[in-house]
Amino acid sequence: MKFFTVEWAKSELSDEECERRPDEYQAHLASLKGKLSSSLHYLAHKINLHDGLIQSIVADSASRELFLELVCGDLSVGYSDIKLHYCGVEWSVVDWQLLKDLANNPKSEALYDEVHLAPGSTFEHRILFWPYSSITIQFSEASVCSTPRTDPSDRSLQPLENRFSSKP
Repeated sequence: MKFFTVEWAKSELSDEECERRPDEYQAHLASLKGKLSSSLHYLAHKINLHDGLIQSIVADSASRELFLELVCGDLSVGYSDIKLHYCGVEWSVVDWQLLKDLANNPKSEALYDEVHLAPGSTFEHRILFWPYSSITIQFSEASVCSTPRTDPSDRSLQPLENRFSSKP
């Protein structure tokens, strides 16, 4: 994470620095204008992953795809199912064990996320989770689907034996 670091999330920076980070991130996003597809623009500007619970993570090595499903929102705006589909994933950047640990920890929650331009005309989606750890997903393209829940106060996860799965 570059802007929304663990230190920022814990308010361990000066008040001035904590207040400056969101503005710096917005300036960063403005610098990416014209470089983000409509899906990435939507992810960076419209989707709020804060307090997102992990429904599932599916990694498909052969097709270089990663699917991340979260339940995001709060009682004031209602909850939604967020489905992120990353294509052209660079597997060497992915921390597999951390992904598995986060997916299978029912207390894991997404706190903040950032979209970045990565070397080689690829992108990065960085997500800070609680307990404090972050993942970086490097990819060539992504799609996002947000579906409001029928019961907007329902934050429950579907019962799954394993929230992380991978296909060779």
